Amino acid sequence: QGDTAAPMCALRTTTGDKYCALKCQADSDCGTGACQKIMGIGLCTYSAAALISNAPALTAEVDVSTNPTHYGDPKTGCEADEQAVRVQGLAGDFCSPKC
Repeated sequence: QGDTAAPMCALRTTTGDKYCALKCQADSDCGTGACQKIMGIGLCTYSAAALISNAPALTAEVDVSTNPTHYGDPKTGCEADEQAVRVQGLAGDFCSPKC
């Protein structure tokens, strides 16, 4: 999809589950998505898909570990090991595996 952003374990739910996201500096890092900043970290997101209106809200957490898997726009479906997520405070969503 043209994503050049680096995957990292950057999200944590209120229950402690961790999810990965694509860390970016600019929109050009995100292919068809947008680079949105939260807590000083840029994350690739896509226009919020109506299909995931019940996606869990995740809070951003800075971490440096990586999980190089596939990330994408939930409107085309996520891979079997991913979940559509929406980060609280950001517009848009993305597919994310646990890490």
